[in-house]
This record gives sequence, structure tokens and C-alpha cells, in this order.
Amino acid sequence: MAQSVTMIKRPGFFPRWPVLATLAVLALALVGPGPSEASADPGSRPLKIRLRGATLATAPTAVTVADLDRLPQTELTTFDPYLQRQIRYRGVLLRDLAASFGSPGVQRIMLKAIDAYQVEFVRNEWETSDFLLATRLDGDLMGLQQSGPAKIVRRYDPAASKERNFAPKWIWLVNRIEFLTE
Repeated sequence: MAQSVTMIKRPGFFPRWPVLATLAVLALALVGPGPSEASADPGSRPLKIRLRGATLATAPTAVTVADLDRLPQTELTTFDPYLQRQIRYRGVLLRDLAASFGSPGVQRIMLKAIDAYQVEFVRNEWETSDFLLATRLDGDLMGLQQSGPAKIVRRYDPAASKERNFAPKWIWLVNRIEFLTE
């Protein structure tokens, strides 16, 4: 008698082999031109995040974790709804990222991940809430295996019944940030 297997889907979790194959191919596109101290492995190259759209004239077209580390840093300890535990994150707030790289007329920020997931933030969200573009998890750099080089997180309390659920706004494996004026 044949047995039926039911796969339980959890948000943000996928069958391993397609994701790993996609990550392996797309990770090559993230690798920068030379070694850097921002790499998780001293012999590897830094992962770059492309910046597009309405950026300042002085803004680079891509940034590494080392570049993000030069911006004001914020540390946040919160419950991660996907990893199901308390984690200490460190990185740059979206409002500081927008002020550092986005033109003054930016109204939306679109973050895209290497798995094609994307999340949009409107100005009011990043001005009134502490959305963090995290580059460190419990003090360590986040490589691809830790869903890096960067991910968006926010303070989250699973017990707060009246708290707006921002879990869908969490995005990891960020490889592109677009600053939009419309």
C-alpha cells in the first residue's frame, strides 16, 4: 500500500534543493571584485547589495556590509518569528539608510531578495517604526547560510494581541534596494 506524504508549508521556508540551487547560482551575482574584511570567510569576496532608483548623486551603485557599517548602527534584541527564538540583531535603520543614500523626494523603498521575494516600505513606515536592515545576528556577520548579507527585522512580540503583524515585512537575502519617488 502506497503512503501519502503531506508537506507542511511555513511562511519563508521552502523545499531545500531548489532554494540551495538557486542560492548557489545567484550568490555568484552577489560576489564583489575583491577580498574584504566584511566577508564571512577571510578568503572570500564581500557580498554586495545593489542600490537603484532615486539615489543621491554621491550614493554608490552597490554597498557591502563594511559600507553599511559606516552608517549609524542600531542594536535590537527581539523574537524572530521565523527562527522561533530571541536574537540580537545589529544594522542600520531604514530611515538612516534613506537619509544616507536616497534622494530627498523618496517616498517608497523596495527591497528585493535573491529568491525574488520583495517588500515595499512607504515613508511613513520607516519614519515611525524601527525597521532595521540587519547585517549581524548575535554579533556575527550574516553570510548566505544565515540569510544574509542583510535582512529586515523589527521588534516583534508574539504575545502582543494588538500589535500589527509586521512579520511579512521581514525579508532576508537582500541583494537590491530601490529608492522610489512615486
